[in-house]
Amino acid sequence: MNYKQLLRKYTKPSKKGFNLVELVATIAVIAITSGATLSVFLMVHQVTNDASEITVNQFNVTQMERLIRNEVVVASDIDIALGAGFNTGGAYSADVIENDEYIMYDSVTKSVCFKRADSSGNFKTVFVIDDVSEMQISVAPLNDVVADKDGQPYKFFYNVVTAHYEYSGGFVLNNTKIGSDESMQYAAVKTKTLNWKSGSMDNDYVFAFHREVTDVPDSSTP
Repeated sequence: MNYKQLLRKYTKPSKKGFNLVELVATIAVIAITSGATLSVFLMVHQVTNDASEITVNQFNVTQMERLIRNEVVVASDIDIALGAGFNTGGAYSADVIENDEYIMYDSVTKSVCFKRADSSGNFKTVFVIDDVSEMQISVAPLNDVVADKDGQPYKFFYNVVTAHYEYSGGFVLNNTKIGSDESMQYAAVKTKTLNWKSGSMDNDYVFAFHREVTDVPDSSTP
């Protein structure tokens, strides 16, 4: 039997089921279809993962923005000073009163900590932003172009960099007035920027402020 006869034998319709050519064709179609299905599945899986990560990052950014704004936007008597001065026995510890607060960076844990003084003047951690590789804080007069800045409020800008997202924000500190309060006395300048990151000399400094406490309306009140 030659090759032509052998091939003809396996290409003839068979009552027993598929012939060899039909079987090979079926396997090929299944393989192609399976490959396409797998590609689509992997694509959908990747898109879903990306969407989930974006959603988580957006949530983290929103929470971080809300926390920073809630704490700092009501600040008065702001300053930038050595963090050690606020601890017991430090240069500024005798002046600490309830609701004084400062923001510091821990380069070891890569976290930004918000600490608030209680009625005894002891600072407690309010909340922590984790996984921060770098954070920049800038304080300046609202209009720092004009020569006479007295009477202006300060503006506050921040930029946070983590492994997953980077976020910038800012707002005006309406409770501060240049020349009429004690803001930026330790810093000795009206404009100051801190750049917190691993190895930075700025890591020893904190952004300190008095947090003005306001009454929050009862949500049950119509």
